[in-house]
Amino acid sequence: MRERGALSVLIVVALAVAGCGGGGAPKTDADAIAQVLKDAASATAKGDGDKACGYLTADAQRQAVLETGMGVLGQVDCSQVIKRAQLILSPLDKQRIKSLQPANVQVNGTSASATLATSAGAAAGQAISLQLNLQKIGGDWKISGFVSQQGLPGG
Repeated sequence: MRERGALSVLIVVALAVAGCGGGGAPKTDADAIAQVLKDAASATAKGDGDKACGYLTADAQRQAVLETGMGVLGQVDCSQVIKRAQLILSPLDKQRIKSLQPANVQVNGTSASATLATSAGAAAGQAISLQLNLQKIGGDWKISGFVSQQGLPGG
């Protein structure tokens, strides 16, 4: 069960990384959030814990550590959780995480919610869906909480 929690955190943290994306600046908050989610999934799949966790609020970082059960082991931070989760992910799991796409982005001022999910046509039993809350802080969107997740690798 802790492996599933670690993977959940890994995916969610990666979602937050997206704020660094290349190309032109997003035109709307919804576009910025979508880019954050795409980039975050990529960073998570690569195991870049420092980058991924930098796009989570402090509360979301704590939630990530607690949900994995690693917080009870002592001084384990968000970045270490992401790096350790890489040890249990198969190459297929990493590809599934990297291919997640944003959907259902709802913006309400400086708060938002969104889903990160596998695209339509995923094989039976292979679908992943994560519901997230986001907060705009200093002009950047950050993941502020993890609402629910389904179909995570390693579960």
